[in-house]
Amino acid sequence: MEQVLLEFNSARIKFFKWYFAAAVLALVCLVVFFNPGIPIPKLLNSYHYIPSLVAIVLIIIAEIRVRSKKYILTDSRVIERNGILSKEETFLASDRIANYTVKQNFVERLLGIGNIEIESVDGDDAAEITMEEVAGIGKIKAILDQQVAGTRHGAHRK
Repeated sequence: MEQVLLEFNSARIKFFKWYFAAAVLALVCLVVFFNPGIPIPKLLNSYHYIPSLVAIVLIIIAEIRVRSKKYILTDSRVIERNGILSKEETFLASDRIANYTVKQNFVERLLGIGNIEIESVDGDDAAEITMEEVAGIGKIKAILDQQVAGTRHGAHRK
């Protein structure tokens, strides 16, 4: 029986721009439309709800994008799931993992997030699975180290 070791999505910080824009729009709504000292043209009075709706839409889009990609590390494979309504899954058996690369810039290192590219033993240099902006890099690396070591020493569990 396959055991799930770790299940995670991309970090929400990846979509910081979206959340920040929504917060700015919400703040504009509060300051401009609910402050009686600021004159508002009559044309805008009937559209005062639009910035709030745009803020809500931005948050919904960011949440959908965070939840649309899921990564699962099991004791026998790595799984990447894409999509909400339609699904695409990529499976990479642990005994097929050749190598992995962790990419982090300075800010990502401070935040504890980064990208992990997993390569298979098939020979081409393209990443089989790319985990984008994931948190908990240390824990993911430890699991992948065990899987790569098991592959190299032929001691991998089935």
